[in-house]
Amino acid sequence: MWAIAPGAYAQLGVEAGYDFLHGKGTLAAGEEGHFSGATRNHGFRVGLTYDFTIKGNLGLHTGVLYSYAAGNVWETDRSLQSFSVYGTMQVRSVYQQLEVPIRVRYDLPVTNDFKFFVFGGPVLGYTLSGQVKDWSFRSSSVSLQGTTTYPRTCPYNVYERYGLMPFELKLGAGLGVHYKHYVLKFSYDWGLLDQYTRGTASDKVHHNQLNVSVGYVF
Repeated sequence: MWAIAPGAYAQLGVEAGYDFLHGKGTLAAGEEGHFSGATRNHGFRVGLTYDFTIKGNLGLHTGVLYSYAAGNVWETDRSLQSFSVYGTMQVRSVYQQLEVPIRVRYDLPVTNDFKFFVFGGPVLGYTLSGQVKDWSFRSSSVSLQGTTTYPRTCPYNVYERYGLMPFELKLGAGLGVHYKHYVLKFSYDWGLLDQYTRGTASDKVHHNQLNVSVGYVF
């Protein structure tokens, strides 16, 4: 901990934890036809953190974090442009992001070494890559039941194909425990920006994020 002004302190730390990226939306673009479904990607987040105490128990929390999340996109009631079939599509996808949280933090000390804290504020994000590795399609037609092998091009970049914006702005809150140099915290953030840039008012894609992490402050 470094004193930088009377009553104010700064702490540099490291953080690592579990990341869950959940998205939901509808859009009509790309050579694979119409999308309507939800993403559920699990992964990890690591990075550097910086805490600045303004006055008393009030402070700011920021940092630079990298996240990697992989999982499935389930697209329900899906139609393929090249085929007159409808059903459910499963897409294996991987996302990599950089994030800068800007949180207001309030400490609730119990002892000199142990305290609870709550925090809230925006998170600025940029998606480094969003890639579909492979997909399978299950038709709702009785005569076409089963996983198909329709021709497709994989892997491909989701953001390029569907015209999604890589910049994100989330708003969230969380709580945590700080014991000596160790930190455990939980947070949830809601995506504020529509990631889809090509559609009408009804075509939207938003990403929400849950994180559970442990950290060490120097």
